[in-house]
Amino acid sequence: MFNGVIRRKRLQDVASDNSARTIKGSVTIFGADISDQSLSSKLEEYNIAPHDRNVIVLLDVLNLSPVTILNDIPAEGKLIWLQGQLVVRDFKRISDFVPAVAQNHKIFGIEKSEVNTIKRMFDAVAKIIPLNIEIECVMNDGETVRGTLKEDYLTTAYQDILAIYGTRLPGKWNVVGILDKVKTSTPQFAGHSFRGSVDSLSMVADALYKEGNPRYSLMPLLIFRELDK
Repeated sequence: MFNGVIRRKRLQDVASDNSARTIKGSVTIFGADISDQSLSSKLEEYNIAPHDRNVIVLLDVLNLSPVTILNDIPAEGKLIWLQGQLVVRDFKRISDFVPAVAQNHKIFGIEKSEVNTIKRMFDAVAKIIPLNIEIECVMNDGETVRGTLKEDYLTTAYQDILAIYGTRLPGKWNVVGILDKVKTSTPQFAGHSFRGSVDSLSMVADALYKEGNPRYSLMPLLIFRELDK
């Protein structure tokens, strides 16, 4: 981390001639022994970039200031830097745990009926929308902003995060992303058109992410935590 990341390496071949001459002689006879040696060496040139250079450049270019309370920000595709507590939930992973919990509900101190209800809920939702990874950024005033993550971009496997921290990560986290206002009005569809039916069914997914009536949604671009020493 401290030595940086090698971005480019260039090899250069350098050839040189080295002539060695030895003269032997006596009073009557002179002899010359001349030998040429060709020497080859390689020079390596490294271009070192600091660790996470692209992230540092991005923050510098965006020139954003951290926000801890949203108040009534007019948001429609607004680039923003949020600071708050971070909650990460992988619904797919958690849904895989439910059958095991149902079979061993006494060990976990949960009633079997409650586990079965949760399992039916996960099964129903999974048939309508893909179960993905959700983040919640909880602001200083308790307001929650939700978004989704792609597993490929996690630097730590979710099961490791869950094993160490649970769903709520410690400390203050920074989330840079695109903020949008959550629409509170329910669209009215005329008749029973095919597209209207699809839009109506999609409201199930909408209701999942609108639980608790959040005012904002977020498309995260960058998530990091400042470290102390």
